[in-house]
Parts: sequence; structure tokens; C-alpha cells
Amino acid sequence: MNTIPDFELAKWAEHDHNGKATLLAAGSRGPGMTLKELIAISSDPDATAAALQFDNIKLIPQVASAGKVTNRLATFYPSAEPPIQHSDILLAHGCTGANSMVIQALVNTGDHVISTFPTYTPLFELARGLGAELSFLGLKQENEWAVDLEKLESLITPSTKMLILNNPNNPTGSVTSTSQQRKIVEIAAKHNLILLCDEIFRPLYHTDDKPTSYLEHSSSSYNRIVVTGSLSKCWGFAGVRVGWAATTNPELRKAMHRVREWILQDVSEMDKVVAAEILSLRCHPKILEKNLGIIRENRETLRKFLDDNKGKTSCHLPTGGSTAFIRFLGGDGQPVDDLEFGKGLLEETGVLISPGQLGFGRQGDQGALKGYVRMHMCIPPEKYRGAIAGFEKFLGSERFAKL
Repeated sequence: MNTIPDFELAKWAEHDHNGKATLLAAGSRGPGMTLKELIAISSDPDATAAALQFDNIKLIPQVASAGKVTNRLATFYPSAEPPIQHSDILLAHGCTGANSMVIQALVNTGDHVISTFPTYTPLFELARGLGAELSFLGLKQENEWAVDLEKLESLITPSTKMLILNNPNNPTGSVTSTSQQRKIVEIAAKHNLILLCDEIFRPLYHTDDKPTSYLEHSSSSYNRIVVTGSLSKCWGFAGVRVGWAATTNPELRKAMHRVREWILQDVSEMDKVVAAEILSLRCHPKILEKNLGIIRENRETLRKFLDDNKGKTSCHLPTGGSTAFIRFLGGDGQPVDDLEFGKGLLEETGVLISPGQLGFGRQGDQGALKGYVRMHMCIPPEKYRGAIAGFEKFLGSERFAKL
């Protein structure tokens, strides 16, 4: 029987240590809002309040409510040709549910799957759990965490079925440009691969380079591209369990729909109503602007911290998403034990981060990420400054010196 290992990142952040922390900087989702705050941020509060009146909602699956969500999602892929249709999009229970649906539908025992690394661990562990053979396309900080195209080509075999990507990348905060996406798509097309990209952090971009979705590279000659997303990261509504998978390929979509009917059936009717309003033009630009502003301020705080601690830290400043991947170095210039760093930081300062090896390591090769920790970038700036102050305190401690 194939088995899926424990999800160490969730265990660390949500179960093992959450109660001990006074400053939570281990996560990656947006800060969230109440429905009252959603109404207040809307450019038309009265219309939003009316849309969120639940008294007369019939709590059975409604085709119209799903269509409202998928129609609004279709507008998030504006340069696709032909245009993305609402029928190209399948709803799921969050991005976790969407990724699970896609991988269960399209990956079989014995298939060869290539995944970038580091990335969100469930992406490749789900494929491994289904009996796929995995190869890892290592991303390196010295290359700004970019995909090495020659290395990608070298990993492809006759049995390779799927390439798994994550853009913007979790945990590194790196972004694959439109031009680089095009080159990756060309390789996938040449070998007739299915390209799955988790785009849950799109469109959280922190520079002027705001790339397209991989879905917008789909064409009549190659359309084996699937992208996934949800409301949890960019928009901060992790409690609204609406995610999606989108593809213009009817065969892939049919396979995904078949799995969806077995494992999902439908998404909560109330969640769909809230999701449709979050994605409306009166709400989503305001939410995105707010969250980008938070990250922008925190990014400058991080930049100063890195400049002040060059001998003890190494980091490619994130250009997208809501996480930073920071490597901490000991007095000898070598990476410290990030798990012990995380424990010490928590016990000495109350700051909780995610150790890189534990949360993002691959079986048998956790050492590739030694010294790295993931830090949440989309938390209130005053709390972020408090977390950075905790870093400063711990870096000057006797306990850090012994790592």
C-alpha cells in the first residue's frame, strides 16, 4: 500500500508549537477579514452587504452560485487565447483539494513526475503517495531560485508524465517571468508533458515584473496545462474553502471532473457566495492592494535586517508571494541547524518560524536546505518588526553561538 508521510510543516506550525508562540511568523496566508471588514473595504459597501445577505440562501448546491465564482475567476487570465471560459474551471475545497483532485486524476503508479524543489511539500508527496517515481528539479539561491532549463531537459525520460511547478514559489518567494514561463512551456510541449502549476500566491508580485499565469500559455497546439489556486494566500480568506483547478484541455478536465464527483461533489453554498463577493471588482482590487502594502512594508524591514546581518544571514529578497526563505549562518560561515534554530528562537523570544529542512525537505536529502527558515511576510507590520527584533535578539545570544 502506498503511504503519505506526516505533513511536518503543519505539525510544527499548527500543532507542536503554536501554543508556545507569542509572535507567529511561520505561516503564509493573508491576514484575513471579517465579513464586516469585507463590506467596509468594498468600493460599494451597500452592494457587498446585499450580496452577503444569507437569510434567503437555499443550502443545497446551486449551479448559479458556482457559475458566478468561475465566471469571475475566468477574468484572472486576461491574455489567454482563446479566452478562458467559466467551464474551464473546476471548484474544489481550497487549493489543497484542487491539487489533490488534479494529481489523483492525472498521475498513476509508475508514472515519472518531475517537481521543482524546494516547493510546497504536498505537491510532490501526493504524487509519490500514488506510486509515481519522482525526480527533483533543484532550485538554487545563487541562481535566484530560477528553473535551470538544461537540468529540466536532462531529467525528462520516456515515462515522464507531469512537471509540477509553483509560481510564485513557496517557500522562496521567487517568481518565474513570462519569458521564462514560455521556455518551460516549450519544453513541456516538446515532450507532451502535463504541466501543473500551483499559483496560489498569484498575483502577489512585489516588483514591476508581473508575469502571466501559466494557463495563458495554453494554445491550440499545446494545452496540457493545469493551474490551481484558492482564496487563502493573496486574499487572506483561508476559512472560505474555495479553490480551483483550470485547464483548457477537455480530456484533462474530464478526468479531473470524474475524480471530483467521487471525492468532492460540491463546495459549500455559503462559501461560494462569499467567494463570489471576494472576487468581485468592488472587493478584490482593494484586498490585494491592502495585502501588497503590508508585504511591501515588511519587505523593507527584512531588507534592512539582512543588510545589518550579512555575516549571519543569506537571502534572495522575495519578489512574489507572502514568504521569505532566509538562511542563517554560524560563526564559521556554515549553515546552522535550522530545526534547532527554530526551537531556540521560539524558546528565547517567542517567535515561531518554519524550519526549512523540516517543512520543505525531501526524504533522504533534508540537508540541501540546512540553515533555511521560512518567514511569513503578510502579517501586520508591527508584529513583523517584533519578529525581526526577536531574530536580532537571538542572533546575539549564547544559544545561537552554540548552533
